[in-house]
Amino acid sequence: MIKDTINIKIITNYFFKNILILSLLSFTNKLLTKEKKNQPENEISMV
Repeated sequence: MIKDTINIKIITNYFFKNILILSLLSFTNKLLTKEKKNQPENEISMV
């Protein structure tokens, strides 16, 4: 019983951390894409 509760805690912690990381990544992606749209010259020079 105790092991089960510990496992559940670990799994939930891991799950929430992943959600936080994913949301942060998507947020930064949105910011980056916005910047690229505002500066098309940079995109062309990168390619």
